[in-house]
Amino acid sequence: LSPSPPSLPSCLSLRIMSEYDTGTEFSDDEKVEEEAETLPTLGTFEGERNETGHRHGKGHMVFRDGEVYQGSYSEGLRHGKGVYTFKDGSKYEGEYVASKREGLGTFTYATGDKYQGMWRNNKRHGEGAYFYVNGDVFTGEWVEGKKNGHGTYVFTAMNAKFVGEWEDDTFLTGQFVDGYGVHYQGSFSLNAPIGPGVYSFPKGHTQSGRYVDAAKKQPAKEGEESAVQRRWIPDTSETTAHVETSVHTAQRKNAHCTKRIDVVPVH
Repeated sequence: LSPSPPSLPSCLSLRIMSEYDTGTEFSDDEKVEEEAETLPTLGTFEGERNETGHRHGKGHMVFRDGEVYQGSYSEGLRHGKGVYTFKDGSKYEGEYVASKREGLGTFTYATGDKYQGMWRNNKRHGEGAYFYVNGDVFTGEWVEGKKNGHGTYVFTAMNAKFVGEWEDDTFLTGQFVDGYGVHYQGSFSLNAPIGPGVYSFPKGHTQSGRYVDAAKKQPAKEGEESAVQRRWIPDTSETTAHVETSVHTAQRKNAHCTKRIDVVPVH
């Protein structure tokens, strides 16, 4: 990093955790029970039925592979409140409509991740919070299983966060706030700032400028993501009256940093 602030926190090119980061195959598709002659091949059902023989009311279904559903049925379909336990230990507890997760529910994944919020058509949809096993938390809007709309992603280990607008699990525009009181407002690409933006420092100083891609990009090592390298170019009409070196020094000592963004000195 440049020895002269303002500088973006050295970890601002941060990785947004994904529920698929474990590298293991996972399906949250629930089995849909069949009636009559196919039921014995799926498992064992105990519970209430209506006059036509359909599961209706409270029931308990144990599938042959060990997966279990316990809860409400309507006309043979899971409907209302219920709990579905997967063979890998994952569990959904919440509302169903026509055998699909719909409404308010909590999904606890075998990885240790947890989602609490709204569902539609078996996908995270609406307001919800996702708690990652590494301690990170996203709270905000979801559309068709992805972060879309306004939301806040907290990097717990760094005491930092993204606050703003998301699209298809990607942070687009808003504010980065670090653990030392430095705020950066602007647009983002690949989870790193791009284009015009404004710094705000704890003692009230600000500086506007823009981030541009570096002329040379550092190639990624095999099996690793390429590092994002961008330069901060301050507006020439502005000067920084106070150099907040304590913030800069603390950021450089952050042991969690794995990526850096190169910035130019402020003169």
